[in-house]
Amino acid sequence: MRSFDLTADPSRPDLLALDEARWHAIVECRSDQDGRFVYAVRTTGIYCRPSCRSRLPLRWHVRLFRRAAEAASEGYRPCKRCRPDALQQPDEQLATRVAECLASHLGEAVPLRRLGETFHSSPYHLQRLFKRVYGVSPAHYHKRLRLLAAAERLRSTSDTVSVIALRGGWRSVAHFAAAFRGHFGLTPTAYRASQAPFANQEACSDE
Repeated sequence: MRSFDLTADPSRPDLLALDEARWHAIVECRSDQDGRFVYAVRTTGIYCRPSCRSRLPLRWHVRLFRRAAEAASEGYRPCKRCRPDALQQPDEQLATRVAECLASHLGEAVPLRRLGETFHSSPYHLQRLFKRVYGVSPAHYHKRLRLLAAAERLRSTSDTVSVIALRGGWRSVAHFAAAFRGHFGLTPTAYRASQAPFANQEACSDE
């Protein structure tokens, strides 16, 4: 029998634990849970309301998000049947667009001033709005996405730490390594060594 992690990841405040109550809300298509969370299906790349009557996914393929904005920012598409994106208010829609912009620029830093110019809004207003919806500043959110992308490269490629830092737009390898350790509690080399299949210390020993 598969086991399920019923605790939310403290490093990912946007994710919720898939506990029994939430899973049963999905199974029973409970409309009273709409607006409390959305669920995304890894295999389809789509996210839905709890009340959606589409085919029930396998439980271990499901991820939960507090808001549609968080699911959309990770590349999930709204279900055309239940339209979970329609639950968003105008501020959430703008915050989602900002999050999508940040997610599409993982290889570079995106200053708040640039976001303000892109979305025709004052940087102060944009920061306050984004933090109200996501709970963190755009800079913090973007940094986390960049670190998660770097972790994925460490797990799935044999690229050196220097190459990953360069492609990730970090100022230096040392800056990247410090940020990575601050987030994951491990240096990039130690993190890779703990993963499979690329546990090759020599390939990434240049941090």
